[in-house]
Amino acid sequence: MEERRAPAVDPADEGRHRPPSPALPGWCEWWSFDACAPDGSIGVFVRLALHPARRRCSYWAGLVGNRRPYLLVRDDDLDIPPEAAGLEVRGSLWAACTCEGAGSHWTLGLESWAVSFAQGDELDAWGREHGGREGLALDLSFEDEPASGGGPCQIENGWWRAGRVWGEILVGSGGTHEKLDPEAWPAVRRHCWGSPRSSAWSWRWSPDEGARVSEHGSSLPRNADGLPAADGDLRATRWAPVLATDPAGWRVGRALARTPTSDVGWLESWCPPPADP
Repeated sequence: MEERRAPAVDPADEGRHRPPSPALPGWCEWWSFDACAPDGSIGVFVRLALHPARRRCSYWAGLVGNRRPYLLVRDDDLDIPPEAAGLEVRGSLWAACTCEGAGSHWTLGLESWAVSFAQGDELDAWGREHGGREGLALDLSFEDEPASGGGPCQIENGWWRAGRVWGEILVGSGGTHEKLDPEAWPAVRRHCWGSPRSSAWSWRWSPDEGARVSEHGSSLPRNADGLPAADGDLRATRWAPVLATDPAGWRVGRALARTPTSDVGWLESWCPPPADP
């Protein structure tokens, strides 16, 4: 079997990096965490990005699975947290991504309202985000597993590392809550910084094969709606798109996925806006 052990992480690279001076307009730094149940029935993701030139912060979180609505939290206009606050953001939501141990342990917290999209209506997340409203809270712990894989990110400075997620997910409001208890869900985290490439690019991850980034004009094979459909034998089962607040109108196609041999994972494709008719 090919050796996929993750290289050691410099503790200084877990935290925030100083942007170029003056800050380039497109320079950003982001942390993302993706996990799914071992049977592929449900998945969760978190992404926090800092945009120093605009003094803004972007936060996304989503929950998607079989026979359940897609829940999306997205705010691309949060105040960038001061250095002393680490990666804790407040505004329309409260969220925190905390490095508890460099190269080994992160915790993720969220308290927010999410937009709820019924199965089949996920594309509304690329439109006006009209849907229902549902409470979403995360209290998750990400444990790195260096033996499960890791390596550099080919698109920007940074890396990816495989791991496992434990914790609690609460869905609902008032006296009615659904409680999910992830226990050793396979997961991956990424930390990247720099100026993103301008061409379309795609990313895939599964526990069996690790992570892979592709940069080419066509990106991942997409369905008629522009959502990622497959990468090799890893095929989308539930879509979780996100509309990025970007002057060029780029969109992020995300999908929970699995293979015929029951490996599970995530697909992601950064897509240019549709051409004018």
